[in-house]
Amino acid sequence: MVNKAGNKSEHPNALTKKEEQACVRLIREGSPDEHDQAWHKIILEFEDIIGAYVYGKKKNHTYTKGREWDQHLEDDLTQAGRLGLIEAVENYKINGREKLTTYAIYYIKNEINAEYKRLCNGLGIKNTTGRRTRQSRVDIGDAIMNIPDISSGKIDYTKAYEKGKYSDERLAIQLLNVLSEYTDEDHAIPTREVRRFLQEYIEREHGNSSVQADEDGKTINRILAELLIEENDKLGVYDKDYLDKIKMNNKDGLKVRVKSAPAIQSIYYKHLFSDSEMDRLVQLVCLSEEFTLKEKNAIVEKLLSTKNLAYRRNNPLWNGKEIKFNPKGIHGRYKSNNHLSENINTIQDAINKGAQISFVFNRYNKDKKLEPTTGNTIIVNPYHIVIYHDNFYLLCTYRGGDRINHFRLDLLTKVTIRKFEGTDIPIPLEYKSLDDIPTDLRNIFWDPSKYLSEHLYMGYDKPCRIKFRAKKSQDRIYTTFHDWFGDNFRSYDEPKNKDSIILEVTTSPSMVVPFALQYSDMFEVLNPEIREEINKKIKELKKKYV
Repeated sequence: MVNKAGNKSEHPNALTKKEEQACVRLIREGSPDEHDQAWHKIILEFEDIIGAYVYGKKKNHTYTKGREWDQHLEDDLTQAGRLGLIEAVENYKINGREKLTTYAIYYIKNEINAEYKRLCNGLGIKNTTGRRTRQSRVDIGDAIMNIPDISSGKIDYTKAYEKGKYSDERLAIQLLNVLSEYTDEDHAIPTREVRRFLQEYIEREHGNSSVQADEDGKTINRILAELLIEENDKLGVYDKDYLDKIKMNNKDGLKVRVKSAPAIQSIYYKHLFSDSEMDRLVQLVCLSEEFTLKEKNAIVEKLLSTKNLAYRRNNPLWNGKEIKFNPKGIHGRYKSNNHLSENINTIQDAINKGAQISFVFNRYNKDKKLEPTTGNTIIVNPYHIVIYHDNFYLLCTYRGGDRINHFRLDLLTKVTIRKFEGTDIPIPLEYKSLDDIPTDLRNIFWDPSKYLSEHLYMGYDKPCRIKFRAKKSQDRIYTTFHDWFGDNFRSYDEPKNKDSIILEVTTSPSMVVPFALQYSDMFEVLNPEIREEINKKIKELKKKYV
């Protein structure tokens, strides 16, 4: 990196303008290996810049913004900055006057700000204030040396007044809410943390800054002890012999009232569903054909309300307001599989991050076990997940290729998001510009039902217009076509034949052959080249069966 005086900066990974332009050119025009190497240089160049803006958020963050600052939040904001960088590289003019480092700041800031607002304001925060300014590009020196106040959606809690203490009964309900939102069996917390969360909870929810706990914490300790006795199916502790200390009386059994109790080192809320159970429930709803999009969003939101905030904000199928999985990409019934859930989450996470994945593709052997089809690991650019007649499919392109490929998710093992060696940085999707993404897969054009109807039996070949003839007397014509092609076909009376109709659909020509044989009693294919292929297949069958 060269400063205004023409000197090399002290940034260890600094690139000159020419080096930046060379990297962008390799990303767009180079081989797969050159693409990855160039991206590695660019991303390393920008890690400090992205980190500076994330640090700006951390510096100005308080828990009252809706969630505690943690590694998940930091990682999400860092990934958002990388997605902004990817967008900047896609739009950067190599022969322009501006350096990529200057040009990309605008995109990085916007993505980090948008993600921060979504993550910190998507959890029930009610009042947001603060000045919002138009994003502008800034000198890289400003980004690193003088981190600007780039936070957005600040929550003003200066209006939190001392409104007095709540009754023990109400504190008990508030404590249950706090434990439900911030703990689970893997994330137990001590009493001192419970007190802190409680104070922040009542400030956030009620604007009450009055201190609720005694300095020695005896009130909170006592209420928690009574909750553990009364709600032992909802709360648990890992403290050895704690329950025996507070609840048992040799003469009377359970105590009527706990007068005092020791502090707890690890208390947690027992949520109704485990993380893996909730993963499957959310997936079942997202992938079901039984609900509208509006119903799915409402049901998933209700399901997630039974989990803590950490799970809600890190679920790859939920963005805080609605499901991320496109519900139109469903064709068929859900079919369970032991490792399918994990594959769906990993691949959807990669799609969200715009990252490459690798996996092993398998087939079943005579022992009904999966075995690799080849000894090679496959690397692809993932774009969409769809369901087609009971099976999940990944729509992707090979590394170094532009042909759309389909892989059944239940046949994939060792699914991994690719990362640059020695880092946790995902390797971006391999395409030079928007034009290099197959048109059918671009989000702006993505129509799942149309795509699936054009790829009968998930065929790979280029779809073309196919004509079928059918007798009007057949009562299952339209139902069958609707089952396979949805509403993506048209029909009309055959000219000069009042007893027949013509059905036209755009779909895979190679897959029309088995389709025509499957429904030979109902349809006749009219395309000459496909009729010839059907004739060949009939001759083969005749040799086999006649």
